[in-house]
Parts: sequence; structure tokens; C-alpha cells
Amino acid sequence: YFLFDSLALFAEVGITLRNVHDTMAWQQVLLGGERMTLNRTLAHHGIAINGVHNNDVYKTNKAFWAERPLTVKMIEWASADVAALFTLRERQSVGASHAQAARSGWKAKRISRAFATRSATGCTSASRRWAL
Repeated sequence: YFLFDSLALFAEVGITLRNVHDTMAWQQVLLGGERMTLNRTLAHHGIAINGVHNNDVYKTNKAFWAERPLTVKMIEWASADVAALFTLRERQSVGASHAQAARSGWKAKRISRAFATRSATGCTSASRRWAL
């Protein structure tokens, strides 16, 4: 998802992202590859979930977020997601520190290298950023 969003920002308005904390990628590394929705990730870290979130909209409209203008409900949904991201970043960073301390050998080095590369390169090198 991040790669798609970052490429769209670049293609549409020339914005290049750098030093992005990709919460989905961090969660996958912390949990050994398991993918989670944002609400499940928030709950996993003890953060209140987004009550405005409604996945049922995708059953009838696959391009829900492409609609313009944004509705009040869409703005509330997106705002509630963003409001939780700062706390989630902090919790994931602490979780990574604990996970790295618990690991030894190549796994910890590989995770550290992956996050360092992701932070250092922004979105300029997809092959290096996504290779864990």
C-alpha cells in the first residue's frame, strides 16, 4: 500500500517521500510477516480503534477513496486513522527495540538493516526498501 501511495503522490504532484514510518511494514516485521488491518494493528498495541472505519463500503465501491469530493464520513474516517498513527509509531518503535533485543544473529541484523535502509532512502529505491 505504501509503495502505491508514494508512487501516486510522485506521479500526480511530484512529491517524493523520505523517512516514512510505514506502520504496515513495521507490523509485518514485528509479527513475522502477518498482515493486519490498521484497526487490528491498533488493537494489538492497546490503542483505541477507529470507530468510524467501515470496510463494508468496499463491497459496493472498490474505488471508494477515489471519489471526489470527499464526504464528511470519509474525512472523519481518514482523520481518525491519522490521529492514531503517532501513538502507533511510538509503540511499534518500542516493540522493535524489544524484538531486536530478544533476537540474536542474522535476524536482528537483517531487521535493523531493513529499517535503516527504509529510513535512509525514503521512497527512492523500492527494491532496497522492501527487501527484508
